[in-house]
Amino acid sequence: MLFVYALRGLIVWPLPIGVAAWADSLTGYHLATPLPLERGSWPYVLVSASPAVALGVAVLIRLALALAPAAAADGLGPWAAVRRSWSLTWTRTGVPRVLVLALPLAAVAAGVLRLAVQAALSLRPLVRELLEPAPGNFFAAYYAGILAPVVVGVLVTAALVLPVACTAFAVLHDRLRPSVRRG
Repeated sequence: MLFVYALRGLIVWPLPIGVAAWADSLTGYHLATPLPLERGSWPYVLVSASPAVALGVAVLIRLALALAPAAAADGLGPWAAVRRSWSLTWTRTGVPRVLVLALPLAAVAAGVLRLAVQAALSLRPLVRELLEPAPGNFFAAYYAGILAPVVVGVLVTAALVLPVACTAFAVLHDRLRPSVRRG
């Protein structure tokens, strides 16, 4: 199962990372950077928008591979599970079902994250007070206090949403899988 997750990550994330690095090399990080492309030109606009397009493509590929862990749980190897997920998702019934399942799960995850971060905001002063004397660095304690509610929110969201999402995608995998005739 771990190899399926690693393989899925290696398939999905090199595209947006590579495109973002390429776009930054052509458009520059700062306003004072000398650029190969002239600001305001159509090539500049297209290249500067390309990381967003690549991220959208990566999300679509990630959704197409969402059923791979369930396929691996059925006993398939990592490559076979990825191929099975791809073939089950890109069908006339697969795409709408994956989207109908993924969009509400994404909304629930965003809502839980927002609520968890809001509930954990009271940790900011506590973390700052605990860390300020230890390293003697006010700025490190300040930023640790800022990050503490976000870290708690991400962990709580993962603990609450991931089991539901994994179960939902496993059920969807079973429903999309072709039935085997015994005779």
